[in-house]
Amino acid sequence: MRTLSIQQPFAQLVVRGVKRLEVRPWTTTYRGRIAIHAASAVPSRDIVQEWKRDREMALRFADQGWLDREDLKALPRSAIIGTVELVAVYLGKEVREGSTPHFAWNLATNRMEVADPDPRAGRLRAIETPTRQLRVPTPDDQYAWVFADPVEIDPITDVAGAQKLWNLVGELEGVIADREQASRLGRWRAGDVSPARRAKGLRAWQKVWETEREQFVRSVEDRVELRREAARVRFTPEFEAHVRDDMARYVKRNRVAKDGTGELKVRVELHLRAQFDGREVVSADEFERRIRLRLRKEGDERRASARKQDRRRELLELLGELSAHPEPGRAGRDNTRVRLELLLDRRLDEEEEDIEFVRRLAYPDAAEKAARGAARAKARERERAAAARAAEREEARKLALTPAEVRAEEYVELIELLWGDREGSPWDIFL
Repeated sequence: MRTLSIQQPFAQLVVRGVKRLEVRPWTTTYRGRIAIHAASAVPSRDIVQEWKRDREMALRFADQGWLDREDLKALPRSAIIGTVELVAVYLGKEVREGSTPHFAWNLATNRMEVADPDPRAGRLRAIETPTRQLRVPTPDDQYAWVFADPVEIDPITDVAGAQKLWNLVGELEGVIADREQASRLGRWRAGDVSPARRAKGLRAWQKVWETEREQFVRSVEDRVELRREAARVRFTPEFEAHVRDDMARYVKRNRVAKDGTGELKVRVELHLRAQFDGREVVSADEFERRIRLRLRKEGDERRASARKQDRRRELLELLGELSAHPEPGRAGRDNTRVRLELLLDRRLDEEEEDIEFVRRLAYPDAAEKAARGAARAKARERERAAAARAAEREEARKLALTPAEVRAEEYVELIELLWGDREGSPWDIFL
């Protein structure tokens, strides 16, 4: 079996279908199934530097749950990690000019990508996958190797690599075939990346690559959410007046100069910094929110403690009454326990009802908001049903088209994407 050595982490991306092109300065006439060998080299620091510069690479790595160089170093090396179908080799110039098959325009990503056969249309089409393809630069004088049908297998370790397209020796070809079949049948699969870890990586890299407009919008979202959250924490009118006065005095005493965002900020006094993760300066909105939450928590704890003491006093009083006229034997003790438990259950139910009553008084418009939310949910459901029916009709219509008609519709979509309804477009000439 022919084998190609590729450095990690790109070898892993190839067998997972994320990287569909491999660029080499040399070509080959071989076409067919090849094994992918992960080279022995540790992912270099140059790759990490490129990772930090290239937004798309960072997001594709985060899709795989790779957050730092240690994750890359943990990938298998000196190992056969999968197989792919080598379907074509083109000069980079041919790929750039769009004069090659095996490529199609992907409307979702707005670029040319390696395409898969679409049986319905009878031609190649860029297929949307859960993980987007990694964009690979193709210099005009280099060769782009086009891969299809990737299969990741249980790694076969301790396999030395070689230059160019090399042949496996010994019985490894049979082992690869067995492991490839196990992967296709679902008897083996690579370990799933933790969703939380993947989400963490995506958040981190998206934040790094945020544009100024995105940062501005995020700051607006944060400020509005902080204000709304602080507004939901309200107290009795008398205590609310004290909170507002104290807050105004604190802000006046500790305010700092506004930064470029124009946001009012305050300096956190030393005895309060533990509430703000040790930060010395925070926005006034965040300061008010956290202080209100702390006051509410302390008030809830005091009220809970008082209620618990009242319950215990009632239980002790009832136990005293029962002890004054005890029933004989074990049955008497069991009856005492049952009566105490019934009293406690009743008191807890009453407290929960009182809390719910107070909550409804504090938010009298809750029923009205719930009704508006229900109406919006019904409207969204009607819109989804209408969209689903329209999609079914469109799918049925397309199934009745010939391959030539399908290609014509794709050209129409491409022209609309590029030109829209702008005056001076070649639309009429094209038709």
